[in-house]
Amino acid sequence: VKQSSLDKDASPSNPHLFINFSLGFIKNYFQMVNDGLKKNEFLNTFIETVDKDKIKVLEKQKLFIPNSVKVHYNSLSRTEGKEHKEEEFIEDYPYPYEFIDDLDLDDKILEGEDFYYLQYGQINGKKNVFVVHSKTGAVLCSLRDYGSYNIKSKDFRDLAKKIEKK
Repeated sequence: VKQSSLDKDASPSNPHLFINFSLGFIKNYFQMVNDGLKKNEFLNTFIETVDKDKIKVLEKQKLFIPNSVKVHYNSLSRTEGKEHKEEEFIEDYPYPYEFIDDLDLDDKILEGEDFYYLQYGQINGKKNVFVVHSKTGAVLCSLRDYGSYNIKSKDFRDLAKKIEKK
């Protein structure tokens, strides 16, 4: 069952999407947890990680970015602000990418398509940015930023640096 058929009113402002609790994301979370249990490892959300061999795939393969990252969120008032333009984020990211509706991204995961996507969330004063493999739920890269709740061009610049490191 496609997520979009379950929730026709979903939008970037819908909290279950903003905090990544839609079916496709949950599928990938369970894959991450299951893989961690098999390896007796866990994903520590307090440190940055990068799979130096696998992250290179993003030099040529498109990174899907959910449209919801464009919406500025004010954590103090718990409200949404203006939607930023794509160029404001991506100017320092020289690799292939595509912004995509959150529900379309979710559907692609559930349909079993093979791609990489940006996942973003917040925990207290910490921003978490992950690059996730849609088929396996594997995290290729995780970035952390304290005191910043919104995706910024710096996040894409940092991701580009991780990709270009030899």
